[in-house]
Amino acid sequence: MRVIVNAESMMAMSHDSNNRAWRDGRVTQEELKAKVLATQLQGVGLKAFLCPGHANGISIFEEHRHAAEYEIYPVLLNASNYSRDMQQLGMVRFAWKQFRQLGIKNLLGIITIGIRHPRPILMRDFRYASMLLAAMEIAKFKMFHPRVVFLHPQITDLALANGNKDFFKLFANFVRGKYRAEAGLITNNLGFLLEKLEDWDIDVTHVVGPVNRQGYHMKPDQQRCEKLILNTNRVVVATEVTPSAIPSEDDLEYLRRLNISSLVVQLDNIPDAIKLIESIEQKQNDRKCVNG
Repeated sequence: MRVIVNAESMMAMSHDSNNRAWRDGRVTQEELKAKVLATQLQGVGLKAFLCPGHANGISIFEEHRHAAEYEIYPVLLNASNYSRDMQQLGMVRFAWKQFRQLGIKNLLGIITIGIRHPRPILMRDFRYASMLLAAMEIAKFKMFHPRVVFLHPQITDLALANGNKDFFKLFANFVRGKYRAEAGLITNNLGFLLEKLEDWDIDVTHVVGPVNRQGYHMKPDQQRCEKLILNTNRVVVATEVTPSAIPSEDDLEYLRRLNISSLVVQLDNIPDAIKLIESIEQKQNDRKCVNG
């Protein structure tokens, strides 16, 4: 079973009282702790991370002397972060902050996208404006050579609710054509999304969403989700596998029965990481004994 750590949980971005310090680029105790934790997780064999596109999240990994050994999966276009930053900074300061973080080398690529699609961007076409923002974010991940680039669930589910087939096609072509990576989607509506991707014939290879024995957040319902997961050719990565940090043997067996080989976990300490690894290794050893 492959474990991917959600870097957002390491930084405690959702509940930390120093959110503004993170967004403004100031070093905080939380950032220092997150860097130490990333090093420790790598030391026990956890090297794959879902990483948000803001600069502070990336800095946790890029300054590490073994940065190339991390497997970083960018999560692009967190709409709530953009909205919050624009409200606090204003449009001009927000734009300046984004360009300042890019650097000259990356800026040329962004300008090229603007030149190729000036009319839809100036007309505030959601699809092309989103790709421009995505290009700004993904440029920060170049040193990690990501194999899969994911779309944030807020944007995924918004486009899904509006039946925006063209947006998903544009995103997949953008990621694959410009960055030679596979396109992935994170969603809170796994069953609905898998159905639509099949109907629309969208070339998205990875889908991340809630999968658990209790059927929690498995929409439209658990039975339908299970059937779609078993029948899809896409790689399904499970989230919300368990309320705790450590999935049980039953949780892991449930994923295995659905042919799911990867899960996303929330980890903010090393003891839980070690317990998780031991639990997965024990399950694998038990299977070998049964089969052998």
